[in-house]
Amino acid sequence: MKRVIISASIFLVFYLFYGCSHVETPKATYNTGASLFKEGQQLFNNSNYHRAIEKFKTSLAIAEKLGEKQAIVSISGYIGYAYSELGEHLKAIRFFEKGLATAEEIGDQRGKGQLLGNLGLAYRNMQDYQKAKGYYEQAVDIAGKIANKKVKASYLVNLGVVYSNLQDKKKVTDCYEQAIAIYEELGDKKNQGIWLGLLGETCISMGSYRKAIERYKKALAIAEDLSDQREKGNCLSNIGVAYHNLGNYAKAINNYEKAIAIAGELDDKKITGTGYGGIGASSLKLGDYKKAMYNYEIAIAIAKESGDQKAEGTWTGHMGAIYINIGDYPVAITHLEKSLDIAESTGNKQGKGAVLGGLGIVYALLNDYQKAIDYSKQAIATYKKIGIPYNEIESILGLYYLKLGQDNEAFSIFENYKHSIFLGMYYLKKKDFLKAMEMFDTGRVEDENARRAYFVKPRWIGIGFANEGLKKYEEAYRWYTKAAEYMEEQRESLDAKEREHFFEGTEYGFQRI
Repeated sequence: MKRVIISASIFLVFYLFYGCSHVETPKATYNTGASLFKEGQQLFNNSNYHRAIEKFKTSLAIAEKLGEKQAIVSISGYIGYAYSELGEHLKAIRFFEKGLATAEEIGDQRGKGQLLGNLGLAYRNMQDYQKAKGYYEQAVDIAGKIANKKVKASYLVNLGVVYSNLQDKKKVTDCYEQAIAIYEELGDKKNQGIWLGLLGETCISMGSYRKAIERYKKALAIAEDLSDQREKGNCLSNIGVAYHNLGNYAKAINNYEKAIAIAGELDDKKITGTGYGGIGASSLKLGDYKKAMYNYEIAIAIAKESGDQKAEGTWTGHMGAIYINIGDYPVAITHLEKSLDIAESTGNKQGKGAVLGGLGIVYALLNDYQKAIDYSKQAIATYKKIGIPYNEIESILGLYYLKLGQDNEAFSIFENYKHSIFLGMYYLKKKDFLKAMEMFDTGRVEDENARRAYFVKPRWIGIGFANEGLKKYEEAYRWYTKAAEYMEEQRESLDAKEREHFFEGTEYGFQRI
């Protein structure tokens, strides 16, 4: 979902200059100030900020001369916001602070709260998020005291955006939930839906996928109620992402397909591309490499057509994952390196982390475990910086340690994440075949029922090895056969070129048999 930031920047209840109480003054001077203020407003509303500032500054000088303090609060806010629109944030801050000082002097709580919010926006635009946080927190507090719920909600979502930049996702969630409750109370379904969607996005980034689905479904119901087809498509696509991360790939595909159908009616390339890419990702996990490749190719073509480099890089990296699975490592590296270049040029740090992890996998398959470890550590460091869960990449890093004989380091990682497949591999190496079988069997039925080929096959192979270690050769043969038949089915779906290196691949750490 596209990040929508409500501009709580001004929300000022501007007082017309001639509407303020004032002392006895020459009428001509007063009328001149009022006229200049109204001219400034008109220029401001037409986005002619430079000329508006000139009018406002002259009007402000008159207001100061006449002692019209309420007018000073209002005009200073206008000048500050005009400078904000021009990107001159330091000048904007100077006038916001001037208005704030006057508002405090006359006890104008409403004006004070609005100018604090504007200062929060200015510092956020300057990427000084700590200062922005402080001003927004004060603005939220004042809005609560004067019972202006709509304004309080707008400051809360802006505070949430600041916390997002500070990587404090718990606080992001708190702010969004408070704002959503206010919008629901006010009957503002549009904003309620927007921030439910963004809360879902935050939940996904925290790994809270069930909570994300819950939020997206509420946003979906609102989109349906408002007949907002675009938002409906976005919600369905994001529900697909959450189900994919929960390992429910069939449900993920079902939601992606619904999103694609809606996007087709709207000719929305972004939702369509995301949908095809999502189907590709879930198909890959289900072991349907042909379907995954077909959908990724469509997603890449759409990204190129629409000039969406970030999406092109993402799906190119996923194509690399397919070539890893069919055993063609040189082609996989080509795709991954291209994806990495795009991720770096577009500033896509999450994509960069994923590709670095993929390169680690390829080099491990080429038996260059030190290079695999280096890439995996880079991936983990990248994810840490942006607050993305990195448990899968760190688990695979543990596998590389196991291959290098650093068993204690490997076990510590596997045990931390309760990674049953890799724990099974650890116990195989230690020749504790009963414990290995227990680990491989943990979650097996659930994976089988969900058709998670990505995890089912290594479990079957592992159970086969455990039985072989226990000298139960017929039982071992039965499990090996199940895995081999599944792999042969996958191989047959590929064309001659695609299947050329198939048996050079692996099943989540096991060599294909």
